[in-house]
Amino acid sequence: MSYLVLLFSSLSVSFAQILAPSAKEASFRFSTEFTYQAADYNEYSLQEVAGEHARHLFGVFHSPKLIQKYGLNPELVGGIGAPRDSFRVTAKMTTTAVDRARGLTRVSYTAQGKMILHKKAATVLLAKGFLEVPLPKDLSDIYDKNCTDEHYDSLGDFWYFWDPFRRGCEHLSKEKSHPVRITLAAAALVKKEASPRLDLLRGANGNGEVYSIYVVHGFNESSSRNDEGRQNYDDFNDMLERLGFEQQKDRAEKIPALKRQVLLFTKEMLFNGRPTLVEVRHLLTDTGAESRSTVFAKFFKKAVKEADVIIYAGHSGLGGNLDIPTLEEKAGAFEFNPQKRQIFFFESCSSYSYYLEPFAAEKTKAKIDIVTNGLSSYFHTGPYVLEAFVTSILDETVKDISWLEILRRMEAPLEGGSYLLNVGGF
Repeated sequence: MSYLVLLFSSLSVSFAQILAPSAKEASFRFSTEFTYQAADYNEYSLQEVAGEHARHLFGVFHSPKLIQKYGLNPELVGGIGAPRDSFRVTAKMTTTAVDRARGLTRVSYTAQGKMILHKKAATVLLAKGFLEVPLPKDLSDIYDKNCTDEHYDSLGDFWYFWDPFRRGCEHLSKEKSHPVRITLAAAALVKKEASPRLDLLRGANGNGEVYSIYVVHGFNESSSRNDEGRQNYDDFNDMLERLGFEQQKDRAEKIPALKRQVLLFTKEMLFNGRPTLVEVRHLLTDTGAESRSTVFAKFFKKAVKEADVIIYAGHSGLGGNLDIPTLEEKAGAFEFNPQKRQIFFFESCSSYSYYLEPFAAEKTKAKIDIVTNGLSSYFHTGPYVLEAFVTSILDETVKDISWLEILRRMEAPLEGGSYLLNVGGF
């Protein structure tokens, strides 16, 4: 069982829209039923088990066969889309006498929420009004190690990586699943154009004459010298030096755990005729939710309170790494300043699904634009996407710029590929 089951049913569905150059957002709804062995899920409520079943949409949406069906190249696009991992589930027990004799619990449920779809898939599916996909008949009898990722092949990760259309795995889509019809409708678009309001972000935004950017790079696999996360951290430092930033000693840092680990880069810049000191604080650390270290949590808490722009580049941990309550357990309650404009960029896998909803909820406390990925992103392309973002928000030649233009610049290095980059929270 994975940790995210609890997150799944704890969030309500918001109606904050997204903007994206390569994607559209849709509202969805479906009803289905399934069985499971009660002993396998005795820690969880009926709603949570139903949520665990519904999350198998992720693996189906990432199947190369389904990607090709909508005219996309699986080598460039990792899926047709993904649901927000916070949709509403209404479940009831419908166990029959036959089920009880077999030791099974039967559940019927309805799920609804929002999902992001690649534009090519969205054009077809929204015109049709529905999508039909296989979902497990028996949640306790669906796992097959041969039909999931070769590295993340555990039962707890199966919902995200299973491929019922893979050759040799046809039994998952036929004998062990039943077809489920998902009704779709285009999400309402209130704003057709929006900007980050760089003129306000880089002005008097709670930091005086300072434009504050906090950046976290997480490790890929380990803290070794050859780790891709460390290499991306070094590449980012090199990029800052190319842009004219100088490394300083951060004498203002008062948290002992961060003193030796946070690099401070500064540069005097001119925005809208106004001299501004740009400060970039950069941290490389273990960002895993299971880590006992408090360094990441404390740095992120400071960023939430102080930074104009917050960038996280690392693993999503299937939603766990940036889970607000988990971080607050390590660092104390976050303070979202209602008077401060901020940008949060979560450069991690499926961050649209995991992080848009909880951070968009903070818009009641602060003015936040949230940049996320609808699909998996990769360490080897991350530096190029990140550089396009940073150079856009540091461009001295413009007073402001549209979000769609920034996102197009960020997708350009992918050469026709897309992670379904989007900005939400409006």
